[in-house]
Amino acid sequence: MSIILCCNSDIDDCHSSPCPQNATCIDKVNGCTCQCAPGWTGDACQTDIDECSSSPCPVNSTCVDDVNGYTCQCSPGWTGKSCETEIDDCASGPCLSGGVCVDHVTGYSCVCSPETTGDNCETGYSPCQPNLCQNGGNCSSCFGDSRVVCDCLPGYTGSKCEIDIDECASSPCRNGATCVDDVNSFSCTCDRGYTGVYCELGMDGCKTF
Repeated sequence: MSIILCCNSDIDDCHSSPCPQNATCIDKVNGCTCQCAPGWTGDACQTDIDECSSSPCPVNSTCVDDVNGYTCQCSPGWTGKSCETEIDDCASGPCLSGGVCVDHVTGYSCVCSPETTGDNCETGYSPCQPNLCQNGGNCSSCFGDSRVVCDCLPGYTGSKCEIDIDECASSPCRNGATCVDDVNSFSCTCDRGYTGVYCELGMDGCKTF
């Protein structure tokens, strides 16, 4: 006596969901195949297709691979789907006081009028900053004028108060005395036998001529 087993039912090899990444499982006799979702490849759809491999982004951007796609990450100063548009940094009008805005790839610069200064022409320009006057001189100027006037302290002269006035130039010391110049003053070093501010007195107290 013999027993014959009839196997007329196909086992569903897709029952265990063998295909990853949302792939579609196609059952076959004694096996199955995986139909990959867009953006995936490989026998088991295990490999993400690199959409950046063809270098689709322009030179002023970086390609970032996504599943079934990519994005172009723009370099600073660029925008648009393909980073094809340069950002106009002057569009917001950043320059003040009538300054002219000059757009650059990664920023802008302002060409200021003579009356203003600063990155955005926000500061009134003063030729006295920094103070060009020397020896404690006071700097003054007219608004909009690049010229400066230095008001010198006593004892100094020159356009920038850079010259110490020589109070000995008029030879104020008498009787062969040595004149020693100082700031806004002088002193006389008298020869023996003389005294006084100008060495004009003999040691006997009598004025000499």
